[in-house]
Amino acid sequence: MKITEEGVRKIQENIEKMKEDMRLLREEKLRAYNLTGDTWHDNPYFNKLEQDERALTKKIEEAQAILEEAELIHEDGRRMEQVDIGSIVKCMCVYPDFEESEIYEIVGEGESDISSGKIHYQSPVAQNIMGLKVNGEVSFTTPAGLTKYQILKFYSSWEEAKADEQ
Repeated sequence: MKITEEGVRKIQENIEKMKEDMRLLREEKLRAYNLTGDTWHDNPYFNKLEQDERALTKKIEEAQAILEEAELIHEDGRRMEQVDIGSIVKCMCVYPDFEESEIYEIVGEGESDISSGKIHYQSPVAQNIMGLKVNGEVSFTTPAGLTKYQILKFYSSWEEAKADEQ
């Protein structure tokens, strides 16, 4: 799996938030234990807190594993000659019933946000457009049917992309 520096930052922030949540959960668990004494094992609330603690521990471990195992992609400048992780591209998307232009940034682990145009490098769209150059096109099947994507333009930043939309 691949991750950019922005993805590392977001995952680290998420880990810190989960650790704070764990601290609060453990405080609540201690209160629940102290209120029930020797009958803690019969207390459904205490048992739920234990389950929540195990689940949160697993999430923290999974996030840490992503950071340890992921290949860091340095963004020393966006790829402007062919679509790759870090590229911001404008595509003409031709669907069976309509067509539209879309701007996407190809991102790594922990960064995808379709509402912001950030798509994971392993998503079906990203996998199909990776490696294409300006005017390059590819057709593939989507739930809507056969779709064609053509690369129209590369951007060096989101500011440039947003200015071009207006």
